[in-house]
Amino acid sequence: MLEVNSDTISKFESKIIINNISSSLANSLRRIMISEVPTISIDIVSIEINTSLINDEFLSHRLGLIPLKSNSVKKLKYTRECECDNFCSKCSSIFNIDLRCNKEEIIVY
Repeated sequence: MLEVNSDTISKFESKIIINNISSSLANSLRRIMISEVPTISIDIVSIEINTSLINDEFLSHRLGLIPLKSNSVKKLKYTRECECDNFCSKCSSIFNIDLRCNKEEIIVY
């Protein structure tokens, strides 16, 4: 028989213990709960100069996998639902990253 215990730790955090459950069902529940957390992610990347060994497409893909925390995530519309032509403040955010490596030698393990 399935046994569920839950404790509320804070306003944004809970602890749920489920006993006598298969690992596939527990993983399904975990994935559903994670998908309900509102986040934004990087969608379009423009790289001006890339002198690293990682190609632009791979770097763009990896940046898109990073979930970003935002206080305005609930205010943003999906780009497909917005009335603008390209991107506006209602459906997008702009992040600028300027990174440089000033070291001559890098050791890769």
